[in-house]
Parts: sequence; structure tokens; C-alpha cells
Amino acid sequence: MKNSRKIQTWWDIYLCLNENGRIHIGEICKRMKYTGRGKNRDTISRYLNEAFEEGIITKPRLTLANYRKSTLYVYLLQCKDNRTEIFSTLKTHPDVLYMALLNGDYQILFTSRSDQVSLTCSHTISPIFTPVYTSPQGWSYSEQQCLNIITDYTYTEDTLSRTVHRPLDWDSLDWKIYNTFRLDLRMSLKDAAALLDTSYETIRLRLYKILPKTIQIVGFFPQGMGNYTNLFFLIKTPCERSFVSVLSKLQTSCLIWPLQDYLLCLVYFQNLSIFFKSVYNLEKKKIFDDYRFLFPLEYFDQELAWRRESSTNSSTI
Repeated sequence: MKNSRKIQTWWDIYLCLNENGRIHIGEICKRMKYTGRGKNRDTISRYLNEAFEEGIITKPRLTLANYRKSTLYVYLLQCKDNRTEIFSTLKTHPDVLYMALLNGDYQILFTSRSDQVSLTCSHTISPIFTPVYTSPQGWSYSEQQCLNIITDYTYTEDTLSRTVHRPLDWDSLDWKIYNTFRLDLRMSLKDAAALLDTSYETIRLRLYKILPKTIQIVGFFPQGMGNYTNLFFLIKTPCERSFVSVLSKLQTSCLIWPLQDYLLCLVYFQNLSIFFKSVYNLEKKKIFDDYRFLFPLEYFDQELAWRRESSTNSSTI
């Protein structure tokens, strides 16, 4: 169990990052009123690095809403007999961006900007509309207390918007810059320039043109992300807006992808059994039309794999 005062400090830092993922340490200190005699900014810097290392705060990342001509699609595959072979093959597919090997009604999940990925197994495909990443207001409560709130909540029928925005006016370099900062928004401009073989000034000017079109996401996990079990929770409900709102009452951040007819939620718990019990109680209240649990076994991210390969190659030069 983490020290409560320390978690409070991490939470205060998280709030700053959640507002601006590239905020400087000096500005964080000002907002936390950690300035003046005897207060060294290195202390907050040390707290931040510790939070990243322990998975208390995830490094700020980027994602996008649904823009026409650059829509992100999610594929859900049913391939029980040969899921590992298909998973391995898809790792080298040029259109596959992110992927998870699963246990559950679906065996593989992957994302792509193409809706024409050829597959031999049964599958469903849906555009991902504007993602939601919750700021966990229940970070200081127990999981049971948080789930009691979810169970007792009064749900109302209201669906999320499925807006499709006008196309982005980005060229190929803009997309490369977006993908570079997608996994780590706090990457230095100098490192990004070296990675993309362009100038510091080009990165600086382009990044601040790109950022307003993106969604910045930062996660908070008071006991460290590694101390939670995550699962995908696929639901169909007429109470989408209420359900997404109440997910912010949990102890940890959650990711919600609005699909065409469902919500795909990535949730984190230390005690899954009490979560399952809460879902059952919600089922009795007829909150869901349908729901499935999908348990991730392995993840793959094309951009992360490329960076690792680049890093390995560069170290041998």
C-alpha cells in the first residue's frame, strides 16, 4: 500500500499533466505552490520520475477523435483454433497498429486505419469514435467503495455522440510527428528531431500545429499500474453517457472507445471478483443490453516495436 501523502502529491502532479502533457516542471511547482525558500523543483521532478517508473502516472500520450479519411477502426476476431498463428502473422501486417491477444468471446483485437484488412476468420469491425480517458475521482477510496457508487448510481438513457469530423489537413511529416509523440508526449523536441531526421524548429512548429487536433491522455493508478489486472469490457447499453460518467468514480483511469453500437472499455482492478459482482448487480438492474469480458494475454504496438528496432539498430552503428 502506497503512502497516502505521497499519493496525494502524485495526484496533484497528475492534475497538472492531465491539463497539459508537456507542462514544464517549473510550472507544475507553481501550480502546486511548491516554490520559495527550501522548496527545490528537483523534489517535484523526482516525484514525477518516480510516478512514471512505478506506473502511478502513465506518460502523457496522444490519440485522435474520428476524422474523416483517417478513421481508426477496431477489429474483433473469433479464431479460437489458430489465434496465436494469426496474432503472429498480424504483427507484420502494415495496416495493423495496436493489437491484443485475448481470452473470451473474441480472441484477437486490433486497430487499423484501414477498413479493408483481409482476414480468413470470422470478425466484426467498427470505427472508433472520440475516445474517453477518465480522470479517476475515486483514487483515494477502496475499490469496494468505488464499485458501491457504480452499483447505486441512478442511470439515465443517453448515448454518446458518434461525430465524424472533417479531414485533417496533415501531410506525411505531420503524421510522423503525431506517431512519434503518440506514445510519449513528453519526448524532447531534440530527440524527436533526431528520430525523424529533421530540424528542431520543424518539430517545434509542427507539433504545436498538431496538438490542438489531438486528445491528450494521462492515466492515474494510485497503487501502480502493475498492481492492477486489466480487461476489456465490451458493453451495449442505452445509458452510455451515464455509464462513462460513473466510470470516473473508480480508483483508476479507464479508456473507453465508443464503437458503432457498443462501448469498449479498458478497466483496471486489483480485485476482479468484486467488479464481476457489481456488473452482475447492474445486469439485474437492466443497465446492459449485452456485455462481454475480454481478458488480454499479450499486447503489440507497431510504433513501439519500430522504436525498439530503431534503438537496437542505432546502438550497433
